[in-house]
Amino acid sequence: MFKGVNYMLKKTTKQEKAAWLRSMLAVIPLKHHFRVHWCYNLIVSPNWKIAPRVIDDMHLLFVKGGSGTYLVDGVEEKLSRGKVIFIPPGVEHSGWQHPASPPEIIPVRFHVYTNEGIRPVPNACPPSAIAFIPADTLHMEALFESLYNHTLLLEDQLHERMCSSLLQQIMIQLAIELERGSADRDMRIEQVRRTMKANPLKRLPIDKLSRQSGLSRKYFTLKFRKQTGMSPKNYQVRLRLNQARYLLQTTGTGVKEVAGMLDYPDPYIFSKQFKQFFGYPPKEVVKGN
Repeated sequence: MFKGVNYMLKKTTKQEKAAWLRSMLAVIPLKHHFRVHWCYNLIVSPNWKIAPRVIDDMHLLFVKGGSGTYLVDGVEEKLSRGKVIFIPPGVEHSGWQHPASPPEIIPVRFHVYTNEGIRPVPNACPPSAIAFIPADTLHMEALFESLYNHTLLLEDQLHERMCSSLLQQIMIQLAIELERGSADRDMRIEQVRRTMKANPLKRLPIDKLSRQSGLSRKYFTLKFRKQTGMSPKNYQVRLRLNQARYLLQTTGTGVKEVAGMLDYPDPYIFSKQFKQFFGYPPKEVVKGN
């Protein structure tokens, strides 16, 4: 079994699953919304075990730590740090813990409802299960943690809407992983991305980044584009300009100073690139303050 997305129920392709997700998400929140039935944040109890079952809800699971196993439609999925498992209604699953390291998990049960009524929408979800370790496990964990915190206050309508929004973000990420094929995700590229994110003000040479990955410049660039949808250079530009906008909005720093902080040789070049990216010049951000 390979790392990344496992496309269970082999009669359903990853493209079909992604299409199902897109179809479901296309009408949320305009016509439908997600409703949480329950959500927990826990370390499982001793001798934790789920007997084989089929449920009417959608079931999501995020693994924060520990280890164990889910058996989903006859396929074993190891519970390890960062793993996300989505099980639609009607798919048999069971689970058990590793005795020496019980899993720490955030399980969620939910369904799609119409905005006008109280009945769940039939056949509103993909026909088979998905399991994957997302590219950004910290972001995914933050989404699940926020979802759990909002479920504690579900009596408030705003919190119900926030739960639907957070589930929508999680399901969108599932669709993206399916379409990009996270099974092909190279952790060397992910490590380079983390370096870029940690240094948003720096102009990191592509040769240096490719050496960090252990790949040739050409192969590194090809794999980076395939994995992220953009070249290493454009990815850096995106990070740098986002950081520039933050500095302009929040610190009162001028355009010339921000251009210098980002190592642009000329404020005009910085302003031109900023406008190409955001659609308005950086001086408009300063005016907005």
